[in-house]
Amino acid sequence: MVELRYAQNPDIAFSALRLLGVRPPAGALAAGAIALLVVVAVLWVASRRKLSLAQHGGFAMVAAGAIGNVLDRVANGYVVDFIHVTRWPIFNVADIVIVFGVLLLAFGGRLGGRMETGGAPPSEPPCPPSGPSMQPW
Repeated sequence: MVELRYAQNPDIAFSALRLLGVRPPAGALAAGAIALLVVVAVLWVASRRKLSLAQHGGFAMVAAGAIGNVLDRVANGYVVDFIHVTRWPIFNVADIVIVFGVLLLAFGGRLGGRMETGGAPPSEPPCPPSGPSMQPW
């Protein structure tokens, strides 16, 4: 069952900092720093490697989700989570985008590789039609 439930999350995904014993405000600073490092790392790796289209999309999604959470954290000091699925931590749209981005990164190389090596070989360009109606004179 999915329900909307407002929650202020000063921590990172799945309250990992709290599990490690890091408390606010150090937790909020650590979470912001981690998110910023993720964005920088994603952009750096994406600019250095030849990637498939799916992987580029994955990097863009991870960066967009992380930037969204960073902006929320800078503006409020916490991230607003609001989607609750039974037996799962509360999350937000940025978290969904990050997860799908990571999936594209993990499997996008395989998809891109199949697209490059599979399929029919390129055919020759079609010949222009000929006939009396196509003559320029």
